[in-house]
Amino acid sequence: MNAGEVPAGNVATVKKDFISSPEFKPEIIENKSKAAAGLCKWVINIVNFYDVILEVGPLRKQLE
Repeated sequence: MNAGEVPAGNVATVKKDFISSPEFKPEIIENKSKAAAGLCKWVINIVNFYDVILEVGPLRKQLE
């Protein structure tokens, strides 16, 4: 599945339920589990990547 194929509702749910939580910080989670902190970083980076793809996608189409 490509980034453009991910339902926007899924990303919005992750942002609302997880990323907006003050406890969803790798530094905090790392005190409990290094593996969980790695997953936390991964989720944050995937959502950031999704946001960038949504911004860059239309620009790429304009260049074509």
